[in-house]
Amino acid sequence: MQQLFADIPQVIDNTLRLASRCNVTLTLGINVLPDFPVPEGETIESFFRAESIRGLNNRLGKLFPIEKRSDNWSEFRQRYGPLRV
Repeated sequence: MQQLFADIPQVIDNTLRLASRCNVTLTLGINVLPDFPVPEGETIESFFRAESIRGLNNRLGKLFPIEKRSDNWSEFRQRYGPLRV
């Protein structure tokens, strides 16, 4: 990282300063997510998968509007996973 940011050495100092202020304790195996209402007939996993795909499609639509997409869009899009559930 020092080589990558050799032109701005304060980045390394700032990163170390920020890291020294971080303190988190995780207990593995315990779900800390709030309860989400899940539509009937779906599991929490299927619901989050569908929401994630919807959000990804929305975001990619903003980053890559249809009129600016190249001919290899479907190949490019597959890098991000399924289009729908």
